[in-house]
Amino acid sequence: MAGTVTHLDPVVPYRELGAHNVDHPMRVVTREAAEHNDWSPEKASNVSAVFDELAPDWHHSHNDPERTASLVDALERGGVRDGRLVELGCGTGVGTALLASRREVSAAVDLSPGMLAEADASCAPLVRADASTLPLPD
Repeated sequence: MAGTVTHLDPVVPYRELGAHNVDHPMRVVTREAAEHNDWSPEKASNVSAVFDELAPDWHHSHNDPERTASLVDALERGGVRDGRLVELGCGTGVGTALLASRREVSAAVDLSPGMLAEADASCAPLVRADASTLPLPD
């Protein structure tokens, strides 16, 4: 198929996930939501609570070049069109700061108020919302 990317050399060496990560509760919820459209307000509340607990240490444990390499690569080689961006699942804003250094970010959205409380609001407007029902205009 013309224009289809079948392979990109990794920018950062890929680290294999161990078998123990396959059935991590968050991976299971994500897979069910994606594959079976299995998402509900109850699941959203449970996921929010999990990330609220993780929020205080999240920024420090996720702010390293290996974790942001794929975002940098997507912006540089991924054919991202010009224009404003909305970041879904912004967490504590590690990616938001990177995005805002390159483009205007209209909103940084996360389900977890705990994560948003740790984010830097100077990079973009922070919005608490479920990505399945965004409170944003087209």
